Amino acid sequence: MRKVSRRIISGILSILLMVSIVPTSVLGAPNTGEISLEQAIQEVKEHFTIPEEYTEFTSSFWERNNQQGWSLRWSAEERRDGSFNADVDTQTGIITSINSWKEERSGADIPAISREQATEIGMKLLTEIIPDRVCDLKIRPNEEVIPLHRWGGGRYTIHWQRVAGDIPVENDGVTMGIDYMTGEIVSYNQSWSDEKLPSAEGTISEKQACDAFINNEMLRLEYLLPNRRIKSEDGEKELPKLVYRLHHQSNGLIDAFTGEPLINENEMRYSNDKEAMMGGMGESQNAISPQELKEIEQTLNLISQEQAVAVVKKWVSIPEEMKLSGSSLNPDYQYPEQRMWSLNWDTNSKSNSYGSFYARVNAVTGEILSFSLYSPEKDNKGVKLQRKDAEKIALNFLGRIQPDKKDQVELETMGIEKIYDVLKDEEIPSQWRFYFTRLVNGIPCHGNGISINVDSSSKKIVSYNLNWTDVAFPSADKVLGQEKANEIYLTEQPMTLHFTPWYGDKEIRARDAAELKLVYSPQAVPPQRQVQMIDAISGDKLGWDGKPVAEQQHPCVFGDIAGHFAEKEISLLGQAGILCEYKTAFHPQEEIKLVTLLRAMLGVENDYYRSERSSDDEVMKEAVRRHWIEEGQKPETIVTRDLLAQMMIRWLDIDFITRMSGEALQAPYQDYAGLAADMKGYAALTWGLGIIRGDGVHFNAAHPIARGEAAVVLIRTLKIEGEKHNY
Repeated sequence: MRKVSRRIISGILSILLMVSIVPTSVLGAPNTGEISLEQAIQEVKEHFTIPEEYTEFTSSFWERNNQQGWSLRWSAEERRDGSFNADVDTQTGIITSINSWKEERSGADIPAISREQATEIGMKLLTEIIPDRVCDLKIRPNEEVIPLHRWGGGRYTIHWQRVAGDIPVENDGVTMGIDYMTGEIVSYNQSWSDEKLPSAEGTISEKQACDAFINNEMLRLEYLLPNRRIKSEDGEKELPKLVYRLHHQSNGLIDAFTGEPLINENEMRYSNDKEAMMGGMGESQNAISPQELKEIEQTLNLISQEQAVAVVKKWVSIPEEMKLSGSSLNPDYQYPEQRMWSLNWDTNSKSNSYGSFYARVNAVTGEILSFSLYSPEKDNKGVKLQRKDAEKIALNFLGRIQPDKKDQVELETMGIEKIYDVLKDEEIPSQWRFYFTRLVNGIPCHGNGISINVDSSSKKIVSYNLNWTDVAFPSADKVLGQEKANEIYLTEQPMTLHFTPWYGDKEIRARDAAELKLVYSPQAVPPQRQVQMIDAISGDKLGWDGKPVAEQQHPCVFGDIAGHFAEKEISLLGQAGILCEYKTAFHPQEEIKLVTLLRAMLGVENDYYRSERSSDDEVMKEAVRRHWIEEGQKPETIVTRDLLAQMMIRWLDIDFITRMSGEALQAPYQDYAGLAADMKGYAALTWGLGIIRGDGVHFNAAHPIARGEAAVVLIRTLKIEGEKHNY
């Protein structure tokens, strides 16, 4: 190695010495605002207690969206033993978030503090941290239930909404998580916009906003297809349904001063369909089953790979440097009875740039379903296409590739063509995207249609996708009508005045590009869920999946449990919104049905959404799937003590222990010896774990279980599950 002269070394050392004494700000260190790291640490420690065992400390500085702050982290030497994180705004000195994490308790606890007490704790912190903002906060109606996770501790989540003159400021406010056993604030998050709020003087009324919503025909009658191949309760494939759905580029936003819909000029509606693929076919030398025979029959008379490639090349010029690199014959994801060829081309190894081409072809009809070309153009210096010119190219291609379907679709625009009437060359996107919605009986079919992408430089079709479901569509003869649909929709979600961040026609690059604008939009009244659409025949409220919206889960206060031996356990289940079918009563002496107990078990596992929306049959099937019960049991069966013992042990997933023989499992019941052989293990285990002990003398296997007894057993089992996870 060549020697380095002393003069060079001396020069380097001199430079390093000079750098070391130059102020960091001169070298380009970030401007950390008015709050130093030391001040940020002191601010956090003034309001929160950092556990002594959190001896590791790190910090970082961040700057984004015209805001900056310190991120602080305290943690134990072993990270799994816990940590405390906080963010402090360096311009205001305000703590914007904290999160305290440690291994949480397991099992169920009866809360030591009430929600009201937790709210008082939260308000005390707010008056200390942001005293000048407290008057602009309003606690949001929240009938939140207590989660009974078997794998974590419990907390209340409390929300404060920022308001200005009683008008909500969207996305602004404070959210806290408060441990319902200790009263400790375990999470805190504050969001507060700096933008100036416009005056509310001169805004239109709610009635005028409703009229604007109706007059602009924001609800559209559509056919809604199942999201995938789902079977209804009678075992048949789910059919399309007619719905009224919000379909307007404003997304329901009405300017609170002009009464006009607000259209964000930065947005562009287009479809980016992605089809999931399933595995290919296999061979077997064993006897052919009926299912296998059906599969074989379905693959007969399919076009070959060569024919599929020919179909693609009929419509698309694949660059010469791309070679076919892979192909597969697969069932369609949503409709497995259909088959398709998936074909892939890639550039060869000698090419200087990467390119790819993908296509799908219906293997039965030979119809091209989709293609997508990625091929970086070497020369894009020409004048780019305006939207209206690209639209002509797309329409021409649509007429050639789908002559029979071109009259069964309509181009989705929603006013977008006005926004993109004439653009400067640098404003034109790299691709123009066009989506043609399928029409059935003159009614748009949501999710079905044709998308075409035109490259604005090469003027070529670079992407095409056909989504066209072959299914029977119901008649529209009995629809509610637009007027009734608007009435139902706006009753459930009244037009609500609020401030919202608005980016107008600016390109969204940062948070500070927005202004706060006064608008009306349909808003569900908390704690109700937002309705996505209305069933056009029944008027039912529907969610995003087209299923009826389940009522929001509410905590229950029962008026018939005072003095009952299970009062505490029943009360806890009520706070979790479980076994609330009688609303304000519990009926503790009533014998419990099997399906009722299974719903409660699903609810305890924090699966309320599934348990409440599922039919009795679906609940039973889910219980069989989880091995809680045997197949064939009836939903209306009254739960007996022996069945209850079996269900709890299976719930804990320790039923393998019941198969131990000899003296390993025993219980001091006088009738223990007379129990069925396969029940002794369950009786002994539930005795030993303290889950079921009956009267302490007899097991009494056939004893029907009352709802109050079931509540006690549920909570006891939940606690055992938590203890199991602690090992």
